[in-house]
Amino acid sequence: MPKVSSYSRFIFDPFYLLNILYFTSYLGLRFTNPVYYNSPDISLSEFTTYSSWFMISFVKYFSSETIDEWLVSSSNFGKLVVLVVSFSVDLYYGFFYLFVSAGMLLLNPKQTLSNDSSNIVYLTKGNLDEFLKNKEVLLCLYATWSKESVNFTPVFAQLSNATRSVIFAKIDVGRWPDIADRFKIETKNLPTLVLLKNGIEQKRIFRSPNTSFANEKEIFKHFNINK
Repeated sequence: MPKVSSYSRFIFDPFYLLNILYFTSYLGLRFTNPVYYNSPDISLSEFTTYSSWFMISFVKYFSSETIDEWLVSSSNFGKLVVLVVSFSVDLYYGFFYLFVSAGMLLLNPKQTLSNDSSNIVYLTKGNLDEFLKNKEVLLCLYATWSKESVNFTPVFAQLSNATRSVIFAKIDVGRWPDIADRFKIETKNLPTLVLLKNGIEQKRIFRSPNTSFANEKEIFKHFNINK
């Protein structure tokens, strides 16, 4: 399991910091402006939109590949919720938050760990074992809170585009810590690459001071993978 301090990036990352300020500013307006309290229609609108937000976020949690992807989609839908309620209160509030939302989207878009240009399959706890059957898979075990995992993302994507001799896959052990226990993964060794044939481990390599982890040639050589 990651330490609590590992999640500090959700506070200090500019994307998350701006979103925290965005939503707290709305809450400040919500609880200091009497207009909100005096209109039952606004309260009903709030309840409806918030309920939709929570339900959609709950569903997206299970379909998202990474925690970052889930947080990004939830925060973006949350902005829509704020806009709906703000416009129902006052046009000035609505246009203000519309302007702020557009500025945040243009100036500080969030890139997640997914890479559409790569040939990587993102796995979950539920489909991992079935996927590994009758295949040769180079599995990357990572965590979204790990800086080294984030830095390794483009490298692994490049590897997946360089060969078709194995299948490239990833699973977020920060989200499913029991998978980390199963593969005996330690936090200090993230990310870890494991080559599996028919679900059986053949070789592994993990981040360490002595590992050329960003070197495509060395990784292919270690696993005897042909381009």
